[in-house]
Parts: sequence; C-alpha cells; structure tokens
Amino acid sequence: MPAWERGKALGAKLVTVFPKRGACGLPPFPRFTCCSTATGRPRAMIDGETLTNRRRAAASALA
Repeated sequence: MPAWERGKALGAKLVTVFPKRGACGLPPFPRFTCCSTATGRPRAMIDGETLTNRRRAAASALA
C-alpha cells in the first residue's frame, strides 16, 4: 500500500512476521510508515490493521 504526495511525504505499509508471534497465536505486525521526501526521516508510524479497516470503510462508502 504505497502512498505519496510529491515534495512532501511518502509511505508504505510494512508487515513484519516473527515466527514466535505465530506460535503465541498473534498475527503478523503490520504498520504504515510515512517519511519525508526531502530527508527520508520518519514522520509517522500508524497501526496497519486500523488503517486498512478505515480505508476499506472509506472505499466502500465511496463506491
């Protein structure tokens, strides 16, 4: 799920999978990271599951 705004920010949804999380019954750990396009410095980290749920609801409402 990449996203960008020219000259301002870019971001991507990252999913980190740890085998021990699965053994404990925990799902993979998704997060969306937003970075500055000028420096690459992280500007925000957002819970990926929450973001996906809100995006899905917004897309459904627009459809």
